[in-house]
Amino acid sequence: MGTTTILMRLITKLILIYFGIELAIFLGVSAIPVNNPGMAQSFSSTVSSTDSLPYVLLFLTIFSHNLSIALVDFLPIIGIAILLFSIGSTAYVLTSYTTTVYHVPGIVAAIGLMTLPHSWLELPSYAVAAGAGTYAIWKRDWVRSLLMVPFAALELLLAAMVEAAEISFSQLAYFMWIPGAIAIVGLYFLYEYLQKKADNYQKVGVGNVNAYSSQGYQYPTQYPTYYYPASQPQYANPQFSLQQEVISMLYKAQVMENQGRIPEAMQAYWDVAILLVKEASIKSGFMPITLQDYFNAVNLLGQKFYPELPTLFQGAYNSKSNGNFEEFKGYVLPLISKLKSILGIS
Repeated sequence: MGTTTILMRLITKLILIYFGIELAIFLGVSAIPVNNPGMAQSFSSTVSSTDSLPYVLLFLTIFSHNLSIALVDFLPIIGIAILLFSIGSTAYVLTSYTTTVYHVPGIVAAIGLMTLPHSWLELPSYAVAAGAGTYAIWKRDWVRSLLMVPFAALELLLAAMVEAAEISFSQLAYFMWIPGAIAIVGLYFLYEYLQKKADNYQKVGVGNVNAYSSQGYQYPTQYPTYYYPASQPQYANPQFSLQQEVISMLYKAQVMENQGRIPEAMQAYWDVAILLVKEASIKSGFMPITLQDYFNAVNLLGQKFYPELPTLFQGAYNSKSNGNFEEFKGYVLPLISKLKSILGIS
């Protein structure tokens, strides 16, 4: 029985890391007893003035304030600093207020807030913003990061609606978990949908689509189909056709390398690997389309044939992203060789 390998996306890892940091800072700072009457008085006045607002005005006030913070969090590098400062200052004000006014440790109030649904909508949105900003400069994937802007805005919109309801109808605050839980589940599925949209937008290997056009070749923009030289006839033997295609593509990659056209050569070698992964996957009963599919496919091929395939594929992908050609060749050529062996072509 086959096993499907699920790989967590880098942007998801970043979001979870920042969310963990948020929680650690919020709970950690709030656990520090601070006696600050001035800050406590200021906070009390602010709370009194906002909590007395009608529901709609309260919702708009909360939403606009939180959205302005999240938009800054999207800024690469700067956003991380703003995130850490904003969550730390919030916890500091909270512990100042509870310690000074109620003589209760701030950590008690912090944990109490975490039992309310708006916290699990609001806090992750800041992590989404910081994670998307970091991902944008790390992977130069602006499409995926920009898709997170309306997502975070929607998340904060729902958080503000829930929080305003918790304040306006305080006796029913915990009943807000009903719409809150529905919102959290819906946002999860929306997040996955947007990530898949980003995967489909940035297909594996799509790069300089006209790299071969002057020499009679057309780069593929999608990988579910074969891609042949424009003038090459169809072969009666598909295996022979694939072998000739690989030979031609490798030759073109080597020519580009010898001519010093390193980025194009790197893309050409990568396309050979992608084509072979696709064909080997189809042979094993799996049709990869998105980037995530290709990583999963290589893991499955590694389980079935060569255990080192996932390492080679990951190494080639990383070094290609970093523009390290020599390191890239050290991964991609053994990868191509093993994939050719799986397909029975020389």
